Amino acid sequence: MLWRYGGAKAGARLDARRRYVLAEPGPAPAPAEALNRFLHFYGPSDVGGFAEWSGVASPHAKRLLDEIEGDLSEVSVGRRKAWALSDDLKGLESPPDANGVRFLPPGDPYLQKPNRPLLAPEPELRKRLFRPVG
Repeated sequence: MLWRYGGAKAGARLDARRRYVLAEPGPAPAPAEALNRFLHFYGPSDVGGFAEWSGVASPHAKRLLDEIEGDLSEVSVGRRKAWALSDDLKGLESPPDANGVRFLPPGDPYLQKPNRPLLAPEPELRKRLFRPVG
């Protein structure tokens, strides 16, 4: 967490070749913007999913969710309640058809932990697909 926090404070970012570079100086985004971006890329999700991804405590994540509550819509993911950005609902309800084959490299955001229950709903299948690496 210290590296993540320090890198963000210093303005360090990864470029397309996964090298650290310093970003252009500018105003820091509001903390709730992290939740906005998380839900845009990994939504729908809940407070626990954001807290785990970001490394913040659940009460802090809940406060951030309360800050952007007006921009959110409640959705059902299986049997659980989750949140999505209202602007993203149309794309979630009627996604475009995929065509062709897509090869995803290790570390691709699509394969990260927040998406795994949506990609493989059965826990046994998830265990086989996403094995822990030590």
